[in-house]
Amino acid sequence: MGIRLVFSISLLLLSFVLLVFFIFGPNGIIDTYKKQEQIAQLKEKIEKLEEQNQTKKEMIKALKSSNSKEVYTKGIGLNLSEGEYVFKFAPESTTKNQPHKESKDSTYSKFILSISILVLFLTLMEIIMVFLTLKNLKKY
Repeated sequence: MGIRLVFSISLLLLSFVLLVFFIFGPNGIIDTYKKQEQIAQLKEKIEKLEEQNQTKKEMIKALKSSNSKEVYTKGIGLNLSEGEYVFKFAPESTTKNQPHKESKDSTYSKFILSISILVLFLTLMEIIMVFLTLKNLKKY
């Protein structure tokens, strides 16, 4: 009975160590979750930059084909006469105030993380039960 118990405890500890490594180790669940969040943020940034590039390409094309002052003033709805100037200021960034959109991958990662934490908790409970069983066996 003693060898069997030692073998089961060692297997239980090994599974616990592997589970901890699977969750917290390099390329573990937590690291994967963080990388997916970074990927989602970078994809959003790429989309915004592509939109800006397209807008700028259209502006360049319009400026090459006609008088730049006329194109700009018509674009913003101004009628300037001779000697008047337009000063353009960069708008403030509104990306800080926008709420973060949760992606499907993010939801899946949270689900996997919660399952892993549940398995970790159950493994700890199993270790506690084995130690309690050992304690009761020593009494007899």
